[in-house]
Amino acid sequence: MAQADISRVAAAAACRSEWQIVLCSDIPVNATKRLAACCSANRPLPAAAAAMVYAAALQQKGAAQEVSRPDLAVMEAGGPFSGAIDWRFGECLTAASADVPVFTQDEAGGTQVKVVSQQVPPLTRDLIRAVKRKALELSTPPHRNRVAALQSGGSESSSGDSGSGASKGKSSGTGAAPFAHPGGYAGAGELGTLQWRLEQQAPLQAAARDSLLTGRWVPRNVKGSSGWHPPTDTPAEGYGGPYPMEVLRVDIGGIIANTSTCPAAYPTGAPLAQCGHTAFVELDGTMAYKSALAYVATGDARHAAQAAAILTAWSTKNREFGVKTTNGPLEAAWGCAAMSRAMEVLRASWPGFRQSDLSAFVAWANARLMPNVDYFAYVMSAYPKGSDTRKLMYGNWHAACADCMVALGVLSDDRARYDKGVELYRATVNSYLKWGRGEYAAGRILGESTETFRDIYHTLFGLGSLVQAAEAAWAQDTDEYGANGYALASALELHARIVNAWDKRDASMLPGGFKLFSSMPAAPAGCAWRWGPETQRWASFNATSGAKCSDLAGGAKYVLGAK
Repeated sequence: MAQADISRVAAAAACRSEWQIVLCSDIPVNATKRLAACCSANRPLPAAAAAMVYAAALQQKGAAQEVSRPDLAVMEAGGPFSGAIDWRFGECLTAASADVPVFTQDEAGGTQVKVVSQQVPPLTRDLIRAVKRKALELSTPPHRNRVAALQSGGSESSSGDSGSGASKGKSSGTGAAPFAHPGGYAGAGELGTLQWRLEQQAPLQAAARDSLLTGRWVPRNVKGSSGWHPPTDTPAEGYGGPYPMEVLRVDIGGIIANTSTCPAAYPTGAPLAQCGHTAFVELDGTMAYKSALAYVATGDARHAAQAAAILTAWSTKNREFGVKTTNGPLEAAWGCAAMSRAMEVLRASWPGFRQSDLSAFVAWANARLMPNVDYFAYVMSAYPKGSDTRKLMYGNWHAACADCMVALGVLSDDRARYDKGVELYRATVNSYLKWGRGEYAAGRILGESTETFRDIYHTLFGLGSLVQAAEAAWAQDTDEYGANGYALASALELHARIVNAWDKRDASMLPGGFKLFSSMPAAPAGCAWRWGPETQRWASFNATSGAKCSDLAGGAKYVLGAK
């Protein structure tokens, strides 16, 4: 064996830290070059540096919790929402039941879980519109004007009675059931309310704007041992990007085979072996949407111009995107969803928006991104057929693809694309969040996902994408939160509890059966732990031959990759 191969095998064998397991364990053990690159890129920080990062994150979260919330007074005694509310608005509806886990500490200091059923009305399209309309009726004419201006594309009405709250919907010309715009994630109601509350200097929205612009309270996503992290702020100038790549081919673990394709201005210290994922998703995709929102929140046109420049750079320069048989679909879905939402916000709010930019972006997304997404959703994946096998059923991929389809469908007024996204969303919720129910109840807690025991990191990717797709549907006056018996609400409750326990490093806060990664036993010598989606168990495999060494005994549910 060549010395380089020996070094790569040794690196793979030493790939045992929490984040190396989380980010690299899907790479086959015989793919030593890719595995070594992933393990190297995700080397743990020195203990002292890791402690500093953790302390800084806790400090940021603690400061964020000190923001005053006078808006919650509406729920207090005497407030407009303090009593029973007829959410049915006079309609004759049969109440539905939403089951959610509730957590309490017992006398021994452990955590007990009780499933509580809550009665909720099925949210029909007419009822959703009535709720939105009533919410605006309770507000002021300036608030309603803000919403109306966004619904009409940015020209604010002078009438105090404008903005009924019903979605107007501006079609780009397909002729079929036009979509409400903006509607890729935040609708006119949400964006208009944000602007109005900022004008009123509401503490919560003012703090959120400060966090968006400065990065205050945003934990740093430090990459490997270099200490580099994507920007947490949203500067109006000097971002450093865009970072478009003419050829982007990403493999499992976010690794690219040819670093010569990396952007010329790629940030120093950023993981070179992961430049495709980093440039497209964590830098430009994220910054495009943040910048679009920053324009809405500040009125500073430099933010809007920056978002538009990012979108135009990728739609004009990128000519190849993949690899569709490995990580290409996931990367495409992540970037597609964020960039589509950015374009949607710009169209509704920015006078400098150009239809030609939208047309170019949609054409590029359909030609470069969607072949990857469609290949996963309809060739590699079994979800639409009702199956649930192999690692393709992890779920966070399906959630990301659904989010992308919904966001791009709304942006381009493509009803067929949107409907496919909603179909995939529902199938994902039904299978990904089936645990703790019916035949899948034994040994499971309501709210667990197919990936919860794998790691929280990937699970939150899935839950985040599902929430974003559901919010986009809400902007179109439809409720997708009710899918599979409101399973998404249960999952959010459970995983919030797990993350809070990890933040405090307090295992007693975890539901019964869960343990922190620090208590996970080491794999046998020469072996590494890998998660089995089919078995829902951990097993160890030889780091060089790939042969199975052992199963992880005890049946504990270990918490990996929580942030």
